[in-house]
Amino acid sequence: MPSRNHPVRKFIADNWLLFAILLLALFLRLFYFVGVVRGDDFAYTYYAHKLSQGELQVTGPYPGIDRPGLYAPVAVFFSVFGVGEFVATLFPLLASLVTILFIYQIGFLLAGKKAALLSAFFWAVFPLSIFMATQVDPETPLTMATTGAIYFLLMAHGASKLAFKALWFLFCALFLVWAFLTKLSSVPILFVIAALLVYWSRDRLRGLLTALRKKSLPIRRVGGGLLFLALVAAAVFVSSKQPWPIVINNLELTSYDMARPFIGRSNPVQRSDVGGDYWIINRDVFDPPVEPDVLTQPTAGNRFKLFDPFLLVFLIAIGYGVVQRKISLAVPLIWFALLFFYFEWGPFPRSLSHALTFVYVPVTHWIAHDNLLYLCVPLVLVVSIYLAEGLDLKSLGAYFILAVVSVFAFSLALDYLPTRELALNYMELSLVFVVALSLLSSIVLLRAGIPKSRKTTIFGLLVPLIGIASLLPSAHYHAWDFFKEKERRENLHAVVTFLEDQPELPFFAGFNAMPLDFYSGYQYGFAYLGEEYNYPQTRMTTDRELIAREGGFFLRAGCREPVFSLSNWALAEFGDPASTECFSLVRSLPADRAQVELAEARNQVTKLLTQDAISAYLAAAANAENLPEFIHALSLYATYFPDDIPISQAQGLILA
Repeated sequence: MPSRNHPVRKFIADNWLLFAILLLALFLRLFYFVGVVRGDDFAYTYYAHKLSQGELQVTGPYPGIDRPGLYAPVAVFFSVFGVGEFVATLFPLLASLVTILFIYQIGFLLAGKKAALLSAFFWAVFPLSIFMATQVDPETPLTMATTGAIYFLLMAHGASKLAFKALWFLFCALFLVWAFLTKLSSVPILFVIAALLVYWSRDRLRGLLTALRKKSLPIRRVGGGLLFLALVAAAVFVSSKQPWPIVINNLELTSYDMARPFIGRSNPVQRSDVGGDYWIINRDVFDPPVEPDVLTQPTAGNRFKLFDPFLLVFLIAIGYGVVQRKISLAVPLIWFALLFFYFEWGPFPRSLSHALTFVYVPVTHWIAHDNLLYLCVPLVLVVSIYLAEGLDLKSLGAYFILAVVSVFAFSLALDYLPTRELALNYMELSLVFVVALSLLSSIVLLRAGIPKSRKTTIFGLLVPLIGIASLLPSAHYHAWDFFKEKERRENLHAVVTFLEDQPELPFFAGFNAMPLDFYSGYQYGFAYLGEEYNYPQTRMTTDRELIAREGGFFLRAGCREPVFSLSNWALAEFGDPASTECFSLVRSLPADRAQVELAEARNQVTKLLTQDAISAYLAAAANAENLPEFIHALSLYATYFPDDIPISQAQGLILA
């Protein structure tokens, strides 16, 4: 029997809380599995699929070809495990879990094991991290790479031997390259690294400045003058290449005001704000449907709850760190501040060519909250280091067990319809307690004479309460969206299953057809490729005449939308017809084949008045564009199955 001091057993005993956090993180990410259901993820899986087959592409039909840091690892998983939706998400899932380990190690280096465990737990339950962990999207690998770069930088800073210092710097550089190859929006992390190096070298710099003061005045003046001229020349050069001479949002150089995710304010770049050459960056701007000033006001509709459980604790932690001069908070605060203000004000090139030619392009692409994921790592670290101040390691285990069990239970309660409303009420109450205890925590830390047990209770309860409140429903890019994505994925699977049994007819390449590519094992092709990629190489086509001549399928979204043409009558519906995620398939037949099918359906319905037979008769009459037959089929439907008649579609057609 192994000794209690056995290295493996000792390692498990010392790190069982971290293992519990990782298991909880894995559960949440699999429980809220999103999959490949959006838009860009199909492009990345397409490139990964091609690469796994040995096709190295320099240019591609979709954006994202310049992000091999994302799709190359996916290609490796495809090569090892085969092509599939879950396999495609293995890399971002693994990247999400590795990020937790990096955050744990950073917290440990900065403030000890308590802060490390809290950091790992809060990232495990961070809603944006959960939601992005099972999507083939660059944000999760980007966050892993930038977090890893900061971790190795910290290791290099703390290394005493030159060989180890060089090794850690090498790993830092490799992770930076990985980040750049994943997405160019990782470039601002360079400013963070530069600032940290300056911060750690402040004593040396202070000595250097003192030495410079002793030099002769002419040398200082000449050096300062040359530096000033160099800065002016650089500014003139860059400004001469600026794509438009305009002011954006009264000098707010961003389409995505950083205030919105944190305090609920929206202030996007509007079409009227940009000049004629705006399209050089290939990004549409916001075209407001209402008066612009309405969009810049904090309204209930603009509230975004994604950061609510963390925001107040974060702000209090900053105040506490400044007042108490907490050195442990310096690194994450520098990290967060530089990224935050760069996102708010800084320029950013949309492509590598812009970066190399120094084209000044204001930040106009922070249009979705997923772009903020790697900014949230230092936010979580600040919160964790602060809460660690009021906890002892011995009592932390009990609160972690409570937190893990609570988050697990509330996830199940949200998924079960009879308990969902009750769970939501308790989650809202949890957020209220988070606010109250956060305010109380600062008083407890700064005021002497408060019993240690009371302090531990206040700070300990914040751990499970923040975890529960993190699951609160909110707008897009939250674990709550899992229910919508799950419905859409199931509908797409149903569509593909239906098409597998149909004749090899072409498929019209509308926008909604893109998701079918991945689910069908790539046999339907992509919607916006050139002719060489379309039917007959795949079943996808953009040629409506081909559909009319040979017959084929159209895919429509929104099953309850009125149909104004007989040829558009839906052949099949998938999912909840009242949902925007519902899909309809419309089959188009050549005239002669449509007449034959109508005759067959009419004969069948005279023999058997079942709902399926009448539905087939109705669809056949629509495909044949035979209005009398259609009305007859509709009357049969209304007579024998009055509760199930698709009246909204029929109403639109009859009105037309």
